[in-house]
Amino acid sequence: MATYLTRLRTPFFIEQTSTAATVGSADLTITINSVDVYIISKNTVSKNVSFEVSELIRDYLNPSWDGVFPYSTATNNSFVVTATIKVEFYVNNRKTRAINALAGTTDTPISGQTVTHTMYGFDAYSEFKEGINHQLSYGQMLQTTTDMYLPDSTVAYIPIMIAEASPATNPKTPPAIAQYFTVAANVADGTVVTPVSGINVTVHRICEPVFDYMKVVFVNKFGGLQMFYFNKKNILSLNVTQENYDSMLMSANTYSTTAHQKYVYNKQGSEQITLNTGYVDEGQFETMKQLILSEQVWLEVDSVIHPVNVVTNTLTKKTKVNDKLVNYSINVEFAYDVVNSVR
Repeated sequence: MATYLTRLRTPFFIEQTSTAATVGSADLTITINSVDVYIISKNTVSKNVSFEVSELIRDYLNPSWDGVFPYSTATNNSFVVTATIKVEFYVNNRKTRAINALAGTTDTPISGQTVTHTMYGFDAYSEFKEGINHQLSYGQMLQTTTDMYLPDSTVAYIPIMIAEASPATNPKTPPAIAQYFTVAANVADGTVVTPVSGINVTVHRICEPVFDYMKVVFVNKFGGLQMFYFNKKNILSLNVTQENYDSMLMSANTYSTTAHQKYVYNKQGSEQITLNTGYVDEGQFETMKQLILSEQVWLEVDSVIHPVNVVTNTLTKKTKVNDKLVNYSINVEFAYDVVNSVR
């Protein structure tokens, strides 16, 4: 039996080989919240079988954030799904088993050839160069950057992976969950903090007297909620769509000159905002890259949390050698219509 900390946005393969003398097929059963949600059968090849499971398990992951700091237990739990994966081997292949089942003689698994795994799945991904089945690890910091840019006197949170003991009386309690190291409001500029052993993060306090701070919270490649403050020029824009038709104005051989001949309907608007990082170190390219690739993003404006989608789809890495000063500009769109259309 193995335990996996899985990045569900990337394929993850469960591969098993039977030691039985004769093996024809295998069943994979995925159980979530004590319910069997998937049962998949495959014929074996040289007693071996492989199943890709991340896409199936991700169907049961529903990450959500209520906009409250610090992140609540309910928020943290929503970013992990616990699944039990069972592989059972059978002597006969799938076709023979189906015929037997129709005849009322259902095959049973080979004794001693059942393997069970526990999977904790996160809304995370790995990259091509990291190879197959690249997992998260206990005790790691769940963000790449080791430099954080924070306004004066503000609290920040750094995601980390911890291991929790699962009480025997409550097996649904996830032993693997993202928690958050707190950077206190009184941590001074230039201070080095250590969220996990061996990893140092330098805090840079920023002061911007002209532009408003725009705090973005997003789910990064590790499945953790990461914070970033955009502190330079921001521009809000509105895009409006509409439909039109020519109305019939004539009535009794006359018409009103104040009525609309060109009639507008289904008018709707969406807003976008352009954000600028301000001058940052070269390592923030990775932060911007993960922000653009994130599927869950929120923006805080005047202490109000807004769900947003990143619409910027290209990013050029900037360096001090090429660009002197490193500043990134990102466009995000508010993830709702201006005119309330929720039904």
